[in-house]
Amino acid sequence: MFLRFKKENKRTVRFFNRADIKIEENVLEKLFDESAKLQEVLGEARAMQETFSSRDKNLEKNFKKEFPECSPMIVEQLNKLSK
Repeated sequence: MFLRFKKENKRTVRFFNRADIKIEENVLEKLFDESAKLQEVLGEARAMQETFSSRDKNLEKNFKKEFPECSPMIVEQLNKLSK
């Protein structure tokens, strides 16, 4: 890939030929595809995390219901020990 540089007012300007532009477009297209795949995986991971979080909250509520006669401090300590 051959780049030509030209200095203008303390800024560097790049000149690309058509082949270089086509290569850069292909690279960008691949990056966009990878980004879309990563966004999809991230969405799946967030959904799984939300599912596990709600499951954990339900387990904690059910655990607390099993000790209605105990004080809340004792139930909290039991809950921490069970985890």
